[in-house]
Amino acid sequence: MLVAAALVAISVSSGWILKSYLTTQRDPQLQSAFNFFSDRADGFAPGRVGQVTGTNLVVGVQEPGTPLSIPGGQPGFPNWPGSGQFQSVPAVPTSLAWANANSGKLVTVPAQGSNDAWRVITEPISYQLTTDQGTIVQVNGTLIVGTDLGNISATVGRLVGAELIVGLIILVILAMATVAVVRANLRPLVDIEETAGEIADGT
Repeated sequence: MLVAAALVAISVSSGWILKSYLTTQRDPQLQSAFNFFSDRADGFAPGRVGQVTGTNLVVGVQEPGTPLSIPGGQPGFPNWPGSGQFQSVPAVPTSLAWANANSGKLVTVPAQGSNDAWRVITEPISYQLTTDQGTIVQVNGTLIVGTDLGNISATVGRLVGAELIVGLIILVILAMATVAVVRANLRPLVDIEETAGEIADGT
């Protein structure tokens, strides 16, 4: 029982450590990109998202009440300002209350339409945008800088599952070894018992 408890504790702790690492490993890069774009949000069209050149980060501005979306509703669209493709966008809450409460914080949110997780840092912004017709409009929204973490739960689940299977195998081997050792140690007592029985029977 002690060995079983130790193996379970190891599996749980290693799963937690892996999840924490996978979640936070890109935080410094995210923070740096956020600091850069928070001062350069002018000109970001609301709802438009793109991949930061040379990184796996995306940046965009989300309008209040309207979640980010992949243009045309299709995955794998060309990105801006970099090149390449990405398959999903973060499901960041659209309320200004959430944006104000989490401004500048690194948080983990789900992806839209998939089991992936996203690590994002956000900030409410307000700026003037010149439309194609030359009209200047006031834009309110939430600046979002994020990175797709993939399906962390599945990754951690596979690790914990593998550790539990290995642990079960170890327990079976230990149980068999324990039985063999106990039987070997008790063999002299069994011999004595048999001898005593023969003496009592007069044989």
